[in-house]
Amino acid sequence: MYRLLIALLMTCFLVAGCGNGGEDKASVSQPGAAGPAPGDGIAWKTTWDDAAQAARNDGSHILLLFTNPERCPLCRMMEQQTWPNPEVVAYVNQHFVPLKVHTGRSEERSLGSEFEVRGIPTTVVCDTDKKVLAKKVGFAPPDAFLAFLQSASSLQRLQEAAETHPDDLDAILELAQAYHGLDRGSDAVPLLEKICTADPDNAEGKMVSALHLLGAVALAERDMDGAKEKFKRAAGLDPKRESEYADDNALQLALLPAHENDLASAASALEQFIQDFPESSLRPQAFLYLGQCYAGSDDREAARKALEKLLKEHSDAPEAEYAKQIIESM
Repeated sequence: MYRLLIALLMTCFLVAGCGNGGEDKASVSQPGAAGPAPGDGIAWKTTWDDAAQAARNDGSHILLLFTNPERCPLCRMMEQQTWPNPEVVAYVNQHFVPLKVHTGRSEERSLGSEFEVRGIPTTVVCDTDKKVLAKKVGFAPPDAFLAFLQSASSLQRLQEAAETHPDDLDAILELAQAYHGLDRGSDAVPLLEKICTADPDNAEGKMVSALHLLGAVALAERDMDGAKEKFKRAAGLDPKRESEYADDNALQLALLPAHENDLASAASALEQFIQDFPESSLRPQAFLYLGQCYAGSDDREAARKALEKLLKEHSDAPEAEYAKQIIESM
């Protein structure tokens, strides 16, 4: 059970990717027990026809959830942590027509084939013609999921701004960030490369952000060499660590060895990150990843020490709950 828990946690945080200012930053997950009623507070529709009609009536997009909480621990986690969150509930009900498809018993489960669902939970933002605007696979905590929703609802406005002002690097970067947050890396890459060409020396402060996001796209595509090269270039252009991505960039570099199962090197790099970034909001994540790396290497004493430090210094952070579960499993 202990090894299974660590394996689940390691897998989830390594595929999470990177983000900006708390949006889509690397995150971890855990198996969960049954929690609140699914989608508590969200006005879920149960059929495509009902959702499509409502969306046509008010000009909204459809938020389509594929889930099976009886069989899927990550689906249960979304129910425990994300769907009941008041901010998520309010944003979903205000900006989307939500439709829930239970892949085990819903009459609409054939929609999974139409939307090429390969795993659950999967959340799709689409229009009434079933054109996909955004898709998110797997668990996301409330803050990351809310960022996903905000990116999805603002996408059209950002696209129009970038088209109207094709030389405005701020507008281009904002659109690229939205694409990245929506797991549309192929759409973000040409915009980011345009920024790199326009600001090669980071004179406007955009090259560092573009390189970091290019690294994130490479990471999502399992291109470890490409990710490492981009993250290192971004760090080299920001020696004073003044960019918005400085700590995130450093954390991703520290985690890269773990993607290749070199947990000892990752642990050493994470220790350095914690020392170098005493004020970073990512420190709770770093302590949790550090504990996971040590636990995955069977160094339980070091794992416990890292996790207990997380609990002592960041007891209110979401990562504290995960730390408690790992400690209890030791």
